[in-house]
Amino acid sequence: MEKIKVSILGVTGIVGNKFLQILGNHPYFEINRVYASEHSTGKKIRDTLKVEDYSIKSEILDIKVERLDDSVLKDDSELFFSSLPTEVAREFEKKMAENGKKVITNSSAFRMDPNVPILIPEVNSDHISLVSRDRGFIIANGNCSTIGLVLSMAPLKSYVKEVIVTTQQSVSGAGYPGVASWDILSNIVPYIEKEEDKLENETRKILGEMGKGGISLSQVEVYPTALRVPTRESHMGSVTLKLKEELSESDVKELYENFKYDGKRDKLHLLPEKPIIVRTEKDRPQPELDYLAGNGLSRGMPVVVGRFRIRGDRLSYIFLVNNLIRGAAGSSVLNGEFVVQEGYL
Repeated sequence: MEKIKVSILGVTGIVGNKFLQILGNHPYFEINRVYASEHSTGKKIRDTLKVEDYSIKSEILDIKVERLDDSVLKDDSELFFSSLPTEVAREFEKKMAENGKKVITNSSAFRMDPNVPILIPEVNSDHISLVSRDRGFIIANGNCSTIGLVLSMAPLKSYVKEVIVTTQQSVSGAGYPGVASWDILSNIVPYIEKEEDKLENETRKILGEMGKGGISLSQVEVYPTALRVPTRESHMGSVTLKLKEELSESDVKELYENFKYDGKRDKLHLLPEKPIIVRTEKDRPQPELDYLAGNGLSRGMPVVVGRFRIRGDRLSYIFLVNNLIRGAAGSSVLNGEFVVQEGYL
C-alpha cells in the first residue's frame, strides 16, 4: 500500500522522540512534518534530542522542526500523532478536529470528553464508533498507568467488582527533565498530581459499555495510590481485585492463557501476539528485565504480569507497563493502525 503521511505534534519531548523511533520503522506510516514550540523551530531533529538515540534513522534526524501554530491546519498529512502538553493540546487538538483533522493524542485534555474514546483495541475496540469516518476527530490514549492496569485485568473484566491499585511510576513518566535528582534519588515521592483521578476515571470509561447514548461508565470501584520511584522507564502496579465470585488458580490461568485480541489484525503491526505476558517466577516482573517484552515492532507493547495470589474473592498480582511505548507512543501508533484498518482514514 502507498505510505500514509503522518505528522507529529510535540516532537521534542520524550514521547515525541519515541514516535520518531517507532514511525521511522513503520511499514506504512511515513513521517511528513513535525512540530514543536518556537524554541525548537527551524532546528533539525538531531539538534533537539535530549538523549542521543541511535535507533532513529539518520534521514529522520535531518527533518526540520516547524513551529506549532495555525499553519498546522494546512498540513496535508492524513493523521496526526500528538504528545502536546495538556493546555496546548486543549487549544490545538480541538481546533484541528473542528477543521477536519484526525488526531491520535497522548494528552489528557479530552480523555473524559463524552465524544472522545480512550482506545485500547484489545479491550474496547467498539468505542471507536464514537467518532465519524467523515469528519475530524480526536482519539485518546489513556494515562500510561491506566493502560497497564486495564490491560492487565482485561481477562477478568467481567468478574471485577473493585480495584485497589498502587502504582510505582518511573521518573520518565514526568517527562524531561522530570523529577529533580535531589528529590528522587534514594527516595519515593508518595504523590503525583492528578494521577489518581486519572487512574480512577479513565479506567471506568475504558471499561464502560458502548450504547446509543455513548459510553456508560463502568460501575467498577477503583481505589488508586500513585507513587514516583527512582527507576528510569516503565511503571509497576500492585493490584488487588475484589471479584464478583471466587475463581480458582486454574480458572485464572485459563483466562489469561486464552486472552487475545479477537478482531482482524492484518494492519496491526504493533499489536503483540500476546498482549499480556504472564511470568511465573516469584520475583517478576521487574523494570530492568521486562520493559522491552515482546518481539519485533511490538517490543515494549505487552503488559507483563506475575505474582498472582488468591484469597477467597480477592485476587492480587503485579503488572509492569512500558510507560513510553505501551503507555504512550506505541499505543498511539497502534490506535492509528486500528483507525486505518477499520476504515476511519
